[in-house]
Amino acid sequence: MLQPSRFARPSPALDEFISSCDLEPGEDPLAGALALRTRLHQSFDYIPGTTAVDSPIEQILETREGVCQDYAHVMASILRGWGVPTRYVSGYLGPDRGDGEGVTTGESHAWVEGWFPGPGWIGLDPTNDVQCDKRHVRVAVGRDYADVPPTRGVFHGSAESMLSTRVRIVRETSSR
Repeated sequence: MLQPSRFARPSPALDEFISSCDLEPGEDPLAGALALRTRLHQSFDYIPGTTAVDSPIEQILETREGVCQDYAHVMASILRGWGVPTRYVSGYLGPDRGDGEGVTTGESHAWVEGWFPGPGWIGLDPTNDVQCDKRHVRVAVGRDYADVPPTRGVFHGSAESMLSTRVRIVRETSSR
C-alpha cells in the first residue's frame, strides 16, 4: 500500500498542491495525516458530477471540485509519498443519527485508511473531515477505485450503464 496506482499516484500537479499548502508529514505521521485530512476538506468543494470514476487526480487539483473518491485518491497519493501505507476504502456512509437506533439508509462513499505505528490502521475521511466511525461501512479495500469498483464487466455492442444503489443499515441492539 505504498506503491502508486492508477488513480493514486505522484504528479507535478500534486507536487504543486503540496507546496502551495505547505504540507509535510512532520515528526508525528498521524498528526500530519489529520492535518492533511482537514486541509483537503478545506481545499476542495464537494460537487457531484464534476468528475467521473476515471478522472485523474489532476482534475480535482485543478478545479478544486470533486467527490469522495477524488478526495481519497489525493490523500492516498500524499500519504504514500510520505511513506505511510495507505489503502483506498469503498463502502457506505450511514446518516448521522444521534439516537443510534433503528433503520437508516446510506449512500456510497470512499475514504482512506493509513497504517501508523502504534494504533495500526486508522480510517480517515477527508470529504467530511472526520476519523471513520461506526457510520462508515467498509465493503472493499484496494490501492484505489480501479481495484474496488462496485461493478465490473464487459459490454458487447452498444450499451450504457448507470449504477444505482440502495443500502439499508440496521443497528442491532444488544440483548445483554
